[in-house]
Amino acid sequence: MLEGDLMEDYNTFVITYQVIPKGEELSLVTWTFEYEKKHPGVPEPSSLMDELLKLAKEIDDHHHRQDK
Repeated sequence: MLEGDLMEDYNTFVITYQVIPKGEELSLVTWTFEYEKKHPGVPEPSSLMDELLKLAKEIDDHHHRQDK
């Protein structure tokens, strides 16, 4: 569960992820966002999703650099 500024716009906000190994060197990662807006004027959390996508890409890049 998240707290802070994010919770000013959302009643609930839960992020879960699941990592499924696909062989020795690959994994499938699934992120799920579950949230309830406080009112219809609250925007979708796309900026947070973008930041988490950047983080996931950085982690992937880091692991690929270590393999070389």
